[in-house]
Amino acid sequence: MKVDLLNEKLRILKKKMEGFNYEVSLHFDLFEQVIDLGLIKDKIKTLYPKAYPDFDSLTLTDYGDLKIVVSDCFDYRVDSGAGLELNEKEEKELKLETLEFWNAFDGFIAKDNTDFYIYPNETGLSIYPVWWDFEYLIIDNKNQNSVLFYGAASD
Repeated sequence: MKVDLLNEKLRILKKKMEGFNYEVSLHFDLFEQVIDLGLIKDKIKTLYPKAYPDFDSLTLTDYGDLKIVVSDCFDYRVDSGAGLELNEKEEKELKLETLEFWNAFDGFIAKDNTDFYIYPNETGLSIYPVWWDFEYLIIDNKNQNSVLFYGAASD
């Protein structure tokens, strides 16, 4: 299944992005055959009982903006006190894995009939953002699936 490939790519990226006082959390939660916002909210509450989804503040965006924001997060490097310090070989490997993730993502999401939303930052998801974070709700109308895609880097 393509979602398994995406989650495997995220697992590899997460491992390659571990650093000194720097931890990355990446999630791609698929809700199959669910595109109704009320049902998506129920699925999120089931998966994350402490979450309180607020869809009134969803902000419509597009794939290009999502890719820019997520890529900027993956490219973020902090100061020498904490962060991700990679040598040239490790940096190239991370770039390759990032490209492979986007290729898998592109093969999974039908961008022509998909709504991309910035999901409001909230308590209850399993992330603790310090350096960066992103949260998106993706509704693939063509395939009748929705995805909660989010990640963060913390110390």
